[in-house]
Amino acid sequence: MKKFLGRTFLGIAWGCTINCLVMLIISFSEGKIYFTANEYLKQLICSAVVGIAFALPTFIYENEKLSQGIKCLIHLGIGFITYFINAFIAGWFPVGLDIKIVIGSVLIMIALSFIIYFFFWLYYKNEAKKINQKIKNH
Repeated sequence: MKKFLGRTFLGIAWGCTINCLVMLIISFSEGKIYFTANEYLKQLICSAVVGIAFALPTFIYENEKLSQGIKCLIHLGIGFITYFINAFIAGWFPVGLDIKIVIGSVLIMIALSFIIYFFFWLYYKNEAKKINQKIKNH
């Protein structure tokens, strides 16, 4: 339960942080962003839900029976499906649903996911190296 809550709160933190960064980028490029309180709340909730959807499925990596590729596919599949549902709810896609924007969004989400995945991979690879070095020294 402690891990579940920890990953849930970590997902909320990631989702809201990325939301703030995106809004900051948009505000610099467009000058101003106008949201009603309800629209802003919807943005935050959708961002938190997407963050949770990417953080909670990391439990799949503890299953040693599945290959790494299947684990990654399940993890990212849950995250992407949740992202697209929330993208429609939050209005992250334009009303006309321009296919270029959807494809661009897909590519950005894939790139961002793999960048984050890569840094976690580097971290755990480094941790394994440290553990192996300690074992070797004893």
